[in-house]
Amino acid sequence: ERAGHWLREQALVPDCVVCSPSRRTRETLEAVLGVIGYVDQRLDERIYEATSGTLAAVADEHRDVGRLLLVGHNPGLERLAAL
Repeated sequence: ERAGHWLREQALVPDCVVCSPSRRTRETLEAVLGVIGYVDQRLDERIYEATSGTLAAVADEHRDVGRLLLVGHNPGLERLAAL
């Protein structure tokens, strides 16, 4: 929920969310959406245990989206952010 409040306060509410299908990530997404409201969302199995390269490819497939949120796992997301 705290992440949802932060996204809303920073005017960073996503247009689309691509989420790992794991239970934990879906629960996290549900808590965020409870604060920011409904946005287009998709589950993508490639995000589970993904490398930063795979995550970048997933994001690139959604380049038509104004603001994209990836919900996944470390170390892949952390490495992607570091790049």
